[in-house]
Amino acid sequence: MKFEFVQTPETFSVEEILPFEPSGSGAYTFVKLEKVDRSTGFVKQKISERTGVSLRHIHHAGLKDRKATAIQWLSWETAQQRSPLEDGDGYRILQQTRNEMNLRVGLLAGNRFDLRLNVPSDINESDVQVSKLPNFYGLQRFGSQPQFPVPWPQKKDRFEVSRLQAWYFNLYLKERLMDCGFECSADDLFTRTNGSRVFQVENLKELDLTGRSQAFPTGPIPGYKMGKRLPAREKRFFGVQALDLEDFRRYGKIALGARRPLWVAPVWHGCVVKESELQLQFELPAGSYATILLAFLEDPQFYEKEMTSWTMYE
Repeated sequence: MKFEFVQTPETFSVEEILPFEPSGSGAYTFVKLEKVDRSTGFVKQKISERTGVSLRHIHHAGLKDRKATAIQWLSWETAQQRSPLEDGDGYRILQQTRNEMNLRVGLLAGNRFDLRLNVPSDINESDVQVSKLPNFYGLQRFGSQPQFPVPWPQKKDRFEVSRLQAWYFNLYLKERLMDCGFECSADDLFTRTNGSRVFQVENLKELDLTGRSQAFPTGPIPGYKMGKRLPAREKRFFGVQALDLEDFRRYGKIALGARRPLWVAPVWHGCVVKESELQLQFELPAGSYATILLAFLEDPQFYEKEMTSWTMYE
């Protein structure tokens, strides 16, 4: 599919979806805000200055793009607040409530996107709504000036370690797709959520691989606590990469390892072409990238290229 996309607050909108509704009572203030062309870090800093809440005590569930109109949640312990919260530079408060527990990174069900692309007027809308999306980490996961292959961190730095793990996950997924596409194997470890709970089956026919409760095969976010329960394909991959999972032990608890769905199913809410503009409205699970969906629409084999050549769409 041929299109032109330039990420701006007018063409890229995203809204967080929490896995729960704040209860309205509790020790923590929950704030839903809309920010325009501002980073999450910038908004947190300004709110800290206005309310007197220490910056390190203002929590978020996920970072949201700066070049966007983004709706997200922040939270903090109410007792720390010294001044009322008001609208500020590039952001406005949509809702303020309470909850019994604080936010933490990753505490999201997903994100709802609204993207606007310039396309040929004869595009077929039905070709756009793909049912499966490879769950690669987007280039933005690796920093403003990504270096590949990702070097091993010299110290216990959470971002640097997670960037290395994301690199290996992307390598594994690329090899997997080039070898057998979106086919599943009985050797796979499956999940129905975000990869935190996995299971194995003896017969793939027992699984729902297309319906509302569908299961997805997972891949490794490598770490020293991955354990011996690894599919044979992953063991071979680690061998080819000369990767010893025990090497992650030097980074302690930030490098335990985890699993991530190899592909996800976008939930489509709209796909409309008006003249030369295509409006896409969809949901993705937490941790999945709208820019990967765009790359996949543009070229279903984009991942066969070197990662440095993947489009950032910014």
